[in-house]
Amino acid sequence: MKPATKNPKTQKLETRIAELENELEQLKARNRQLTAFQQVSQAISVSLNVQQALDAILEQVASIVSFDSATLILVEQDHLRAVAARGFSDESLALNVYPRSSQNSAWRVVQNKKPLIVADVQNVAGWESRTGLEHIRGWMGIPLIARNQVIGVLTLDSRRPNTYTPADAQAIFLLAYQVAVAIENARLYRDTAQRLGDLRVLHDAGQALVSTLDLDEILSIIMKRACGALSAEYGYALLTNEAKTRLGFAATVGAGAQRLKGQTIPLVGSIMGTMVKQGKTLLINDTASLPQFFAEIDARVKVDTHLLMAAPLKTKGEILGALLVTNKQTGPFTQNNLNLLVSLAQLASGAIENARLFRQVQQYSQNLEEAVVARTVHLTAVNVTSRN
Repeated sequence: MKPATKNPKTQKLETRIAELENELEQLKARNRQLTAFQQVSQAISVSLNVQQALDAILEQVASIVSFDSATLILVEQDHLRAVAARGFSDESLALNVYPRSSQNSAWRVVQNKKPLIVADVQNVAGWESRTGLEHIRGWMGIPLIARNQVIGVLTLDSRRPNTYTPADAQAIFLLAYQVAVAIENARLYRDTAQRLGDLRVLHDAGQALVSTLDLDEILSIIMKRACGALSAEYGYALLTNEAKTRLGFAATVGAGAQRLKGQTIPLVGSIMGTMVKQGKTLLINDTASLPQFFAEIDARVKVDTHLLMAAPLKTKGEILGALLVTNKQTGPFTQNNLNLLVSLAQLASGAIENARLFRQVQQYSQNLEEAVVARTVHLTAVNVTSRN
């Protein structure tokens, strides 16, 4: 028995119904995207803290594309730093630093300024397998672009291979613009707040320094202000001797650091000596590159130095010494941190020069007074003798 032939009108109607259902699904998907964009905008507008906004952002991302874990990675000069993560058993394990590499998937996103989909990371030769990331199979990286520059990458992970599609990438790419705006606004707010804070620190330090001409008090004030403003665990003010052959620990901050006060180190053969002689700054956040000099300091203070910054003390072309701070307690030292330390060193250099001039004037006055007394005694003796 032949199957019944559908009426052409019926076929046309069914085809149209299918088309309308497909259009309806597309409209629903688009509506979900628009809702997500609106929710992300609201999350951004109420918080200038990326960490706080991330949960709301990822909640909306999940309404468009499913994921098992996600990471927010920011571009920092020659490396990428994961600053926030969600969905990991231990989120701290996902907060890694990735040096520049053409093999790294996130770096490829930065270089190409386009989304990248990896069907299965276990089949990618350049994939870096790290502790806590073993569950990742499917992966997608979306560039965060602000002012035509890639400032970061939003990565989505799946436990299943072949999870993500170009359509998923395009949908999140549109959303990523608002994420980039949030990050850029947060950075601008943070930088502005930091500059205001730095100016306040410099103003307060300047006010404190003009109240004294005592060298020891000057160095103590400046090191306490430096360590407080930079969240440094230890601080040292080092001054050159008159012969410019050694550096002496003139002021210290931190538990056990007082053991170094009064001790000296040679300028020749130490990285601090080289830095002081050349009048250069120093910023080291990599423990592997710390020189032996700091191992010797650590042994004396009984502490492990893993982060450090130094700025020279100099005035009128003369090198006076250096300010050194170590072990920032809130993350790595930054260029802005170094700029503040340099400004504090400039303040200190002027105060040190004034204190030394004051000492010279005091010494000259004392010498003059002693000379006058001696001359008066001599003249009195001569006068008495002449009378007799």
